[in-house]
Amino acid sequence: MDPDSIKLQIDGLLHVCKWISGLLLGGVGISLAVVVLRLTNQVEFTAGQVKLRLAYFPYVVGAFTIAHAFLTWVFAQQVETILANGRTVSRNAWNSLTTSEAFLFFNMKPRVWNPHGPFGLGTYVASAIDAAFWATSAFAALLIIAVIASLIPASKQKRREIDFLGITALGCTLASVNWVIGSRWAIQASALFK
Repeated sequence: MDPDSIKLQIDGLLHVCKWISGLLLGGVGISLAVVVLRLTNQVEFTAGQVKLRLAYFPYVVGAFTIAHAFLTWVFAQQVETILANGRTVSRNAWNSLTTSEAFLFFNMKPRVWNPHGPFGLGTYVASAIDAAFWATSAFAALLIIAVIASLIPASKQKRREIDFLGITALGCTLASVNWVIGSRWAIQASALFK
């Protein structure tokens, strides 16, 4: 394949990485805003002339999750196209990815297959010094906290009536789904390193 076509493919991959990073950073920003608003006893905020209730935050997370899944699907296609060009091109793409402006991928370490994972199943393992792993772990925890904060009633009397376990389960479910989606792009990106 000609060098111009390869450069276009790598540039396309880097654009998708920036979109994924931007989406996750946007999610972090919204999650932090929800937590801060709830710490100040707010239950809604105004965006322009529209009042939005913080209780709608899980729906926003749902929309972000769909976008995350779509971008991961596009990312996987880009990686497969690059892998078809051979090891040299793949390694060049990995180096471009891990030194790019895409926050989440900068200095990322490849996931390593461990055939002796939990329950006798294999699993991919992140490096202990992988910034992407730690950043996404922190985001997952923040997401759980933000979902809980968005759904806890403002009045102390109503707080006794809520299903705290159900709210926590919702937060954990949304974080887990996004974790699985994020694991897909992390594993796909790691394939470029081989």
